[in-house]
Parts: sequence; C-alpha cells; structure tokens
Amino acid sequence: MVRACKIAAVLAVWLGSTVVFAQCMMVPISLDRRINESEYIVMGRLKGQEAFWNADRTNIYTVNRIEVTAYLKNHGPSEIAVITLGGFVGLEGQISYPSLKLEAINEYVLFLNEAPAAKRAFAVEKREPGLRQLEPFASAQGALTKQAGLYFDLLAEQPLDETKLTGRIFQKTGQRAMTPSGDLFQARVGITGPVKKRSLPITSITPSTTNVGTIENSDFLTIAGSGFGGTADDVFFANADNGGATLTTEEVASDNVSWSDGQVVVKPISSAGTGTVSVNGQTGALTVNYAQTSVYSDAGFNEVTRQFYRLVDLGSGGLNFTYNTSFNANAPAVAAFERSLETWRCTSFANYGVDFKNTSSVSAAARDGVNIVTFGSLGAGVLGRANSFFNGQGTGSCTQHDLVWWLSELDITFAPVPSSASWNFGPDASTASEQDFETVSLHELGHGLGLGHRIAPGSLMHFSSSRGNDVRTPDAAELEGVEDRLTASANLCFIPGAISGTMQLLNSGNCALRTAATPDLAVTKIVDDSSVTEGQTLTYTITVSNVGEGDATNVQLTDNLPNGVTRTATAANASQGSFTEGSGLWNIGSIAAGNSATLGLEVTVDAGASALSQPITNTTSNLSLNETDANGSNDVGSVGITVASNQLDLAVTKSVDDSTVEEGQSITFTVTVTNNGPLQATGVSLNDTLPAGLTLGATVPSQGSFGGGVWTIGTLANGASATLTMAATVNLGASSLSQPITNTANGLAVDQEDTNAGNNSASASITVSDELDLAVAKSVSDANPCVGVPFTYTLTVTRTGAARATGVSLTDVLPSGVARTSTPVVLSQGSFTEGTGLWTVGTMDPGVTATLTMEVALQASADGQITNTASSLALDQTDTNAANNSDSAGVTANRPVSITTDPVSAAVCQGQRVTLTVGATGGNLSYQWFFQSNPMAGETAASLEFTVAGSQNAGSYHCEVSNACGTEVSGSALVTLTDGSLAVRVDPPIGIRGIEPITLEAIIDCALPGTTLLWTDLDTSQTFTSNPLQLSNEAVSTTLNLLVDDGNSTVDTDVIVLVAASDVYFDYNDDGCNNIRDLWALAADWVSADFANDPNGDGALNILDLLHINLQDDLNCAP
Repeated sequence: MVRACKIAAVLAVWLGSTVVFAQCMMVPISLDRRINESEYIVMGRLKGQEAFWNADRTNIYTVNRIEVTAYLKNHGPSEIAVITLGGFVGLEGQISYPSLKLEAINEYVLFLNEAPAAKRAFAVEKREPGLRQLEPFASAQGALTKQAGLYFDLLAEQPLDETKLTGRIFQKTGQRAMTPSGDLFQARVGITGPVKKRSLPITSITPSTTNVGTIENSDFLTIAGSGFGGTADDVFFANADNGGATLTTEEVASDNVSWSDGQVVVKPISSAGTGTVSVNGQTGALTVNYAQTSVYSDAGFNEVTRQFYRLVDLGSGGLNFTYNTSFNANAPAVAAFERSLETWRCTSFANYGVDFKNTSSVSAAARDGVNIVTFGSLGAGVLGRANSFFNGQGTGSCTQHDLVWWLSELDITFAPVPSSASWNFGPDASTASEQDFETVSLHELGHGLGLGHRIAPGSLMHFSSSRGNDVRTPDAAELEGVEDRLTASANLCFIPGAISGTMQLLNSGNCALRTAATPDLAVTKIVDDSSVTEGQTLTYTITVSNVGEGDATNVQLTDNLPNGVTRTATAANASQGSFTEGSGLWNIGSIAAGNSATLGLEVTVDAGASALSQPITNTTSNLSLNETDANGSNDVGSVGITVASNQLDLAVTKSVDDSTVEEGQSITFTVTVTNNGPLQATGVSLNDTLPAGLTLGATVPSQGSFGGGVWTIGTLANGASATLTMAATVNLGASSLSQPITNTANGLAVDQEDTNAGNNSASASITVSDELDLAVAKSVSDANPCVGVPFTYTLTVTRTGAARATGVSLTDVLPSGVARTSTPVVLSQGSFTEGTGLWTVGTMDPGVTATLTMEVALQASADGQITNTASSLALDQTDTNAANNSDSAGVTANRPVSITTDPVSAAVCQGQRVTLTVGATGGNLSYQWFFQSNPMAGETAASLEFTVAGSQNAGSYHCEVSNACGTEVSGSALVTLTDGSLAVRVDPPIGIRGIEPITLEAIIDCALPGTTLLWTDLDTSQTFTSNPLQLSNEAVSTTLNLLVDDGNSTVDTDVIVLVAASDVYFDYNDDGCNNIRDLWALAADWVSADFANDPNGDGALNILDLLHINLQDDLNCAP
C-alpha cells in the first residue's frame, strides 16, 4: 500500500482532466465489448512472473501469477496464471509491441479467456495441474490499471472508481463481485478529488531532458531534494506505453546507481516518458527525447538486469524481410511497407531490406529464422505488432557483463482489416474513416530498430495513432535514437558465431529500396555423361537464367560444337525460341526476371575422338540482349567430356555358396561380370552350362536374360557389374561321379576389344560326400508270447544323410526256441533268404525306410527271456555311425496256467482274519479273486487276506489266474461264520516234566484281534506271554494259570505240571504196558472223577497218583 499512496499523491495533479488515448497501434475496444467477450473478469495483483518457450519453441510467453481479490465475472481459485506474449529465457528473448505488461506495484481488473494449448506453459501445468491458465482479451487493452484509487482504461473513457466499475460490470453480467472463497466483495472507496502534494518537492533533475533505456550511453538522472529516505526505493516515471495515464517503475536493482536521503542517481527505464518523476511521493518534471528498448534477463547474474542489445549483420549486411505469399499479392500494402522501410533506410541508414526473389508461406510471427512480413490474426483492436527475437552470448571480455545481446529476428504482422475502419495504403492522405498503413508500418519498424514509446503527440513513436492521422516521417529525436543504437551496435568486443559481424550501414547513394530493374543472364551448360566412348550418344543441356530484377528481351546465344562430336538427327529441344543447325544460333527471345530457358542438343562421339586432346570442351558464346546485362561474368557456359579408347577389360568370377555337399542338396552358383573399363561394354554375353550330377533350378540375372545356357547381358557401363545366380540341385548318385564336380562359365563375348582374355572365364567346384548313416531298428508284436502262438518281428533300416545307399544287406538269424511259421516274410524292398536270415535290401535313396516283417512262434523248449538280434549291416558307401547298425528285440516265453493249490475253506469267528491262497504255474501270471462270483476290486495277488466283520463276509471265494496263454479258475473255498464266544484249551492238558522239556500251547477259539495271553506260575508267581510255552525239565511240579482277554471277555484256566516218578509201574488201562497211554487213561478218569484205582496207595485217586507212574518202564511195550 506504500506504493499506492505514493502514486496517489503524484496522480492527483492531473485527475481533474480526461486522458484520451489508444495504445501502440491499437483500435480502442469498448469496455462493454470487453465485458461481453471475456469469459472471466478478475480483480487482482501481480504475484510473480516466469517466462517460457511454447511447446514448438516458436514464441516466448510469460506466466503472470495473479493473486485474485475478486471475480467480477465467472468464478475460480484464489490464484490464476495470465499468459502474455514476450519474455526472456536464459540467453534468448522476445519483445512484442503491443503486449500486455503487468507490474507488481499496481492492482488490475483483467478481462480474460482460456489460453489455447499453443500458449500454455506445460511445465507449469505439469508442476501445478490446478493452476488455471488464461490470456487477456484484446491484448494490452485486457487490463484496467488501478492507481490512486481509480481504474485507468486504454481508451477514451474517464477513469472509474471501484464502486462504479463493479456496478457497470454487474449491469452487463448480472453477477455480483465475489471473493475466491465465495463471499460478497465490497467495493473499496477510492480517491475522488484532488490530493495535496507533499510540501517538499524535488528541487532538481539533472539533466532535465534526457534519453531513456540508453544503457550504453550512461544517460543517468541525478534527482536532488530531501526526504528520499536512506534506503533505495522505487523511482516512478510517466508511463510512455499509455501516454502518461499511469506511473511505472520497471526498474531493476542495478538501475539505482546511488541513493541517499537528499540525492538519487538512477538509470531511466525504457518505458519512461515526458512527464512526472516521483521519489517517495515527491515529484518533479522530466523531458524524454527518445526511448530505447532493453533486454531484461538474469543470464549471467543473480538477478534480472536491464541490458543493451545490438543491431548486427544477419547475413546480408543487415536484416532482410521476407514477404508472406498472400501479403506479397497485395501490391498496395507492399508499396506502403516499402515506402516506410525506405524512409528508415534513407534517414537512419539502417540496413533493413527485402528479399525480392522469394516469398514464404509463413503466416505468423515465430522464431523460425524468417523475418516475415505478413497479415495475420492479432486479437481484438490490434493494428500491427512487431515481434523482436534476441540472442545473447558470453565471451568473458566484454564491458557489458561479459555478454553480447543482438536482435536475431524481426517479424511484423498487420491486421488484415482494421477494426471499425479500413486501411489507407496511400500514398494519398488518410480520411477520417481510414487507418494509415504506412504510419503503422513506420511505427512497428521503429520498434524493430530498438525504439520504445515516447510521450510526444504527433510524433511517430508516440504511443497512439488515430484514424485520419498520418505520420510518415520520424522526427529528429527518433532518428537520433536509432542512430545512437547503430553507433553503439558497431562497438562489438567480439563477433558471436551466429552472426556475420556488425551491421553494414547504408548511405544516401544505396539506401533506395528498389532501383531501376536490370536483367542478369546466367549461362550454364551440362552433359548427361562426361566419360564417354567413341560412337556413344550424349546430350548437352544449356540453361539461360535471368537472375536479375529486370526482364531481358531479344536474347540470343551461340553454341558451336567442338571437334570430336557431331549432331544427331534428333531435333534440338528448345524450351523457347528456335535453334539454327550449322551456325549454332539459339534465338531465345524474352526471359522475364526469375525465369529461364533451356536447350538440349543430342550428339554422337566421333570415331577417333579418343585421340584428340582431352577433355573435349563445348563452350557457349555471343550472349546478347537488348538491355544491359548486370553481370557479365556469368554469360558463358562450358562443359567437357573425356573420350576413352575402344578397349576394355571384362572380368568373370564365379562362386558357390557351399563347396562340400550331399546328394539332394540345393546350392547356388553366382557368376559376376565386371567391366573394368575404361569403355562402356555392349553386346555382352556369357555361356554357363551345368555339369553332370547337377540339375538347374531358378536363374536370376541382375540384368539381361538367361536361357539355353547363355546369359545375354547387353550393355555394361564402365565400372559396373552384372550378376547371375543359378540355383542347382545335387543329383542322387552324384557322389559316385568323379570328384570334384566343376561348373565353368566361359564363352564371354563383347562388341569391344577385351584387352585381357585371362579373366574371361571362371569356375567353381563342389565335392559330393558319399557319407551317410543307416540305422537298424527291431521290434516285436508281443513281448510276452505263449508257446506255440504266432507273433511277428519287424526289422527296419532307415536312411539318413544326402547320399544314395547301395548294396545294402542285413542278417537276422532266429534264436533257439523260436521258429518261423509258414507265413511268408513281408518286404518293402529287396529279398530275404530263409535259413541264413540274409535280407538283401539293395539301393536306398535319401529319406527312405526299408521294412521286413516275419511271423514266428515259440517252440515247446522255449523258456524265459529270448533275444533276437539283427546284425551284419553292409553297404557300398561309408556308414558314419556304426553304433546303430544292429538292434535286438526280446520276448519272455509264456506257458498255459496250471492251478496247483486251491484255496481252503475255513470256519471262523466274527472279527478273525482269514487268508486264502491259490497256487499256480505258467509264468507272467495275474490274479483276480471273486466273492460270490463277483470280482473283488484291487484283490490281484496270489493270497487273499481279510477280516471277517460279519455275515457279509461269509460265502464262496475263488481266484482266476491268467497269462497271455489263457485263464484258469481255482476251486472255491467256503468261509463260514462260527457262532461262539471266546474259548481256550491247552494242549496237552497236563504237563509231565522230568524226562525232557515240555511245551504247552493255548488253543484259542473266536479270538478277536488284539487278544492277549498271560501264563502265571502259581507257586513262583513267574509270568509268561509266549505261546506255545516251553518249560524246562527240572523235577518240580507246579500249577500254571492261563488268562486270555479279548477286550470283551476273559477265560481263566489252570494247567497242572507233574514230575514223572521212577518207582511206579502202573498199567492203568490194563493193556499189558506201563506207558503214556496209562497216563492218559488216568487223566481221563480223573477228569471224570472215576477213581477206580489208587496208584500211590493213599486211598484216593488224585493228582499225586500220577507222580508214581514210571514212564521209563516198558516204553516199548506194544499197546
């Protein structure tokens, strides 16, 4: 707000009057139109700037970041980007007049539309995708500048305060001003009347009249007074870009040379104009003669600095414009532009010209190396625009910060039709409804020469120009500004590589843009072949071009042929005029500027011409025309030919793509005929017939034709080659021919004399390999045949490799136990000798397989594994792999099945395991068990074992035993279910010890899986779990307890163990013997309590009686 207050104090002195103007070659656009045709109307302040090249690097634009105060039309974010034309990026820059320029000191109301893609800053968009990019409507008229509380317009309207401006916009849009956050914006009260100036004015400005932007000339201002403050601040000047309606301070830090409270020394900025100067609210007056534009760049610095640029030689002594093709078609516009250009050339002697010979399709200002002058779209209200492009280069030795800046391209664009008016192309004066084209052109050229705007009504570089106002001459101050720049431009401390040097200034003798047009005829002569032979036909072509600016009339030229060539009967081919044979006179007629005429003369090289001095030169002469030829140095055309003698050397070469081959292989011969010169060869032919062992395939000549073994080549130029490829196939049996096999190309013929017959034929040889591989394979139809049942052996011989196999034979003798049946052998080829087993195969071509099939049967003596081997392979050629020359096939002899053991029936208890087994002979047997005549899945072993879970497992079981010879069925085994519970008995029921160890076995009926058994000696408490149980023969009697437990029930029984007595002779059963039978009879009576006897005499029949039986007595007694 400090700056705003300073500006307010300054502006108050002229707010009582209206400023009427239109900015730099612009037609005023009404405020209402700007309101209607803008998508957005934004109130805001400049926050920052960033220059960038557009996507195709044709123009530089600047991103102006605007901090939005309010939206007066439409709505959006709190920060936007306004894209304006011009800016500086590194050592490149662009200044465009007119273009909107924004300063941080001011607040603006901006009229904006969406920026098109060609103008968008894509790097910024990528970095900040949400930042809206807009462009001003109507260029520099797209902003109202707020200073001293009022908004200044660049057209004939009174400044408006905020209330009136927002109200007027509301009337058009119906939208109240809103803040970015969506709140209603309240207009701020501005200055409506005069404001008193400070009591301490600036006491002096030295000099009071100066030039601005002239950095090289040290045009500094010394401003004296008091109250400036001790810290460097802004110095404000009247803004020449709007006629002083506002103040501006584009200064950079380096513009402040020195600063104290009582004196300030500054460099005046390029946009400063005649009018007020303000320092800290104190004002003074300054007169500005002329303004020079400057480069604003931070290249080579820590901050942006204002730097001088030069006008230089861009290749034609200065700078040359090129007319757009459509612009060039508008003769009045071209004439007006050239008058304005000539005015500057002949007043300042600046070397700006026009390329009169070329036009361009370029129709827009762009950094493309073309200084275009064109009509084009410039935006609402813009009459013309000068786009100046700059380059900089550093050298390390210059006074201006080690940099040289120069104008590298200048494009000038005019509106096709001025808004609300028409162009006056002159030279007559403009009417009140016309805009003077020459005035606008002079003004834009002034910018192109480095001039900025000035505040000097009626002058050429004044910021405004109105209809009916013609200013067609720069005044002395403006000429001084251009001349000063040209003088400073000549002081180059080094020449950048991109330019030709300093500008070559014009003078009064050569400044006129267009002089009297004169023709310039240039003669050229060419020949279609400069190295020729005798008898050859060739054509000379003569071209006469008018490269001058005036037309040529009555043009004539003579062309007399030299010795060694003679005209053919073919008529001369003249694009215009006539040619007289004999005299060689070509009567051409008129050739307009930029046009040309051609003459073609066909000649033949004479016999003996090769003996003449070489080269033979044909030169034109006697060019004449009615006008004066501007340049006589290009009036003669000349060309020479060199004639070679009628000798040449043709060389034949031949190659083959594979020299070691196999039968059946495809190969390619390549024959090349090369003309080693020096003449062109004609009538060339060559013979090539393939030798025995090869068959010709496709032939491909690079030129000519091939047939019947003759290659007709035709003409072959000096140094040229022709090739013939011949595809061939190696015949079967070729390996038996004499090796190598050679193919020779010979019989070379040519019209000319061949000086070297030694290279007129060529050969290529191949060697056909006789190596191959025969592979023997044997197979059998049944690897497990039955004795007496026929089966077959198949024998194959497979041929691999390219050569043909001959004399092939193989032997196959049957092994013992195998005999041929009466069925004859089956052969694919050859013959078979029974008995010897010799198979005479014969000849086998590549890829052939020979087969032999014989039927055999095993004899009764055959047993086990029997192997049949084919061997003794023989052939005429070399077999490269002996490892596969024999093969075997084996069989295993099978006999019919014979059941030797049937499964045994069983009566079992529920839960018991049953095992049924079948016994059979025959070999390679397979088994299948059946239950109740149904096959049992997975039961394919000789034994069947299962647990009887219940009645579902009771029934009939049998097994079918099979092999290749047939199937036999076993007898059936009946498994029955016994209805009983756990039962135990001991065998024997009584144990007798003393004679030898005894064995007791517990026999358990209906035992379930997991049933346990425990023997306990009741006398010693010793336990046993084995079954059977073996006891020692010690003479100790005892009682054993047997406990059997199947998990559901238990059985407990005692077993008596006695000791045999030696003193008892006891015939208990009355059979006449005292033996074990008496013991069993006693035991039986005891168990049945039949105590008829008392062996031990104790009056009772009991266990003790057994101890007195002497089993040793009469053991041999017959029962």
